[in-house]
Amino acid sequence: MKFRYNLLALAAFCTVLFAPNAYAYLDAGTGSQIIQIIIAGSVGAIFAFKVYFKKIKLFFQSKYGKKTVAQVKPAITPEAND
Repeated sequence: MKFRYNLLALAAFCTVLFAPNAYAYLDAGTGSQIIQIIIAGSVGAIFAFKVYFKKIKLFFQSKYGKKTVAQVKPAITPEAND
């Protein structure tokens, strides 16, 4: 199975390396669309990282984090029973 992936990667690399010239024209609209895709992908990746990082952080804090004052039950003192 690993041999297949290596062979596919080699074929893709050779296709890109030995590709003939395309003599294609890229207008200004294409360039701005590429820039927009790059910016949108970056913002999306940052947002996804932020959301999942918070979830992972809260999970580990609930498992191994320090207990806050609100989470600790108050001790019952004899004066409180009077």
